[in-house]
Amino acid sequence: MIAWVRENAFTSDECEQIINNCGINDEVQDKIKSLVDIACNEKEWKFELMGLKDNRFHLYKEGDKVVLHKDTPPFPNYTSARKISTTLQLTDGNEYEGGDLVIEDETMPRTKGTLIAFRSNLDHEVTAIEKGKRNSLCVWFSGKTIEE
Repeated sequence: MIAWVRENAFTSDECEQIINNCGINDEVQDKIKSLVDIACNEKEWKFELMGLKDNRFHLYKEGDKVVLHKDTPPFPNYTSARKISTTLQLTDGNEYEGGDLVIEDETMPRTKGTLIAFRSNLDHEVTAIEKGKRNSLCVWFSGKTIEE
């Protein structure tokens, strides 16, 4: 799998708290950062992460989608550019139809509480929601590539 996936990284209660707050707090940020550190080690991504770059709470309704894109700027050596993108599934996949996160043609798990981390320069999209609603939290980390 091209992405790093940790199912049940967050409990249902933690997911509901994020939805109710429409975003992130220090505790959630720290937990995601520690999981991203594990992902970087396990996937051997060679980045020196400088910290959280940005985050966004998403509520997708019927017809909503995100077109194929990368989370990086067009200039590759920009040192504060996003290096790692994460998506936290806040809604269980059986509560909506469509709305799949697809990274480089691989469909990611839809289980509530799953954290998905991937290199920000990979093509990805969220397919259109056909029925129901989907909540997710996206968090991006900046850094620089470690020279080998």
